[in-house]
Amino acid sequence: MIELYDVSWWDRLLAAARGDGGAVASWLWWSLPVLLAGVLALTVLAWRVARRVERARKRAAAFYTQGRAIGLEPAECTLLHTMATEAALATPMAIFTWDRAFEDGVTALMRSRRMEHTTAEDRRHIDVAIEHLRNKLGLRQNVAPVPAVTAVACTDSLGTFARDDDASANRRRYRRVATRRPCRIAPFAFETGSAMDAPEFVQATLVEIGGTGLKVNAHFAPAAGDRVMVVTQLDDGRAVQGLARVRRVGSALAGAMDIALEMIGLHPAEVAVLAKETQTAATSH
Repeated sequence: MIELYDVSWWDRLLAAARGDGGAVASWLWWSLPVLLAGVLALTVLAWRVARRVERARKRAAAFYTQGRAIGLEPAECTLLHTMATEAALATPMAIFTWDRAFEDGVTALMRSRRMEHTTAEDRRHIDVAIEHLRNKLGLRQNVAPVPAVTAVACTDSLGTFARDDDASANRRRYRRVATRRPCRIAPFAFETGSAMDAPEFVQATLVEIGGTGLKVNAHFAPAAGDRVMVVTQLDDGRAVQGLARVRRVGSALAGAMDIALEMIGLHPAEVAVLAKETQTAATSH
């Protein structure tokens, strides 16, 4: 008499593990690690895609926050973000302040598929919006390509001198605008000795602004490379302060010194304030 038993899938799997099932058992035994590896690979891939999407979402949110901080309308932020995306900028935020990045965005947008089916009237409106955005950001048109070098020789009213990457990048990003505002400057020293004295500020005048780059006129003679503390006034009356590095010192009238400074250690929102202040100074001249 033959007895039939109901064999579960688990029993079959165990039999496959023991090798009792012949070729089918061998196939199950070798395919199980492959299946597990596939599931693990898909999990890792899904995790990486989710991280990439989240990073893109945060970058876009930061981009719009930056745009709103410097006074752009939502539609202007969208246009600028589209330009940065089409140009595949390594640093999308650069399009706010760097002439070359902005023009690359314009070129990429005009060559994109988005523009293939636009009417002449729509293209005219886009051209007007781009020109308005360029003026609002205080950027220049028809800028030369940026050479890929680690040090750039720059010439300004203070003479010819070498700039490092951060300083030369700032010179390209921001238009320098003449202004005249009250300012105070003091030397910064990490070690002050045993005394707990406050920094000794001297009166100065801010005579030029270009984003994070400032030019100050003062009876004060720091050396290139020194760090100083700077306090100055914004157009709306608010005062801002920060740490700056001296880039160049030159003689001015009446025994004063022209001091070229680069603000350092600023957060993006603080850089946006200085960029907006540069725009304000440009439109008031």
